[in-house]
Amino acid sequence: MGYFGRIREIDSISLMVQAANDIGFKVLIAGDGIDSESVVEKFPNVDYRGPFTEEELPDLMTEISVMYAMYEGERDNIRFGAIPTKMLDAAAFGIPSVVNRDTPMGDLCENEEIGKTAPYGDIKQISKSILEAHEMDITNSKGEDKDEFLSVVRKLLD
Repeated sequence: MGYFGRIREIDSISLMVQAANDIGFKVLIAGDGIDSESVVEKFPNVDYRGPFTEEELPDLMTEISVMYAMYEGERDNIRFGAIPTKMLDAAAFGIPSVVNRDTPMGDLCENEEIGKTAPYGDIKQISKSILEAHEMDITNSKGEDKDEFLSVVRKLLD
């Protein structure tokens, strides 16, 4: 499973690592941010690649089966409308995500069938959602026209 992007919430990363370890998943993290050094120190067994370029993203995506895009649920931008780029990136590559339940990003994820949701902080449910997402085939997303859906995702990423 992977997390690609800004690393600025060590608690969120901790939840991912613990959930992944509980179910036997390896974790790949790529990115930079204020907590990137803390991630390396706290989780020496995690495969941390450091910052990456847009050109490197496709190769990184080939190494994961699930994208992790969970954030501290009390943040207003999460509760009221943030849609993580990493979830859209992953969907464009046919990779499901695990995101916060009961948020706009969670609603989009579930409605478009591009991943699974879990309550932030619930390790058991996050682990379950990772396993469920791992089994998903999102190349047949719910959107009536997959090409149109992917076109919208790509426009959002540009």
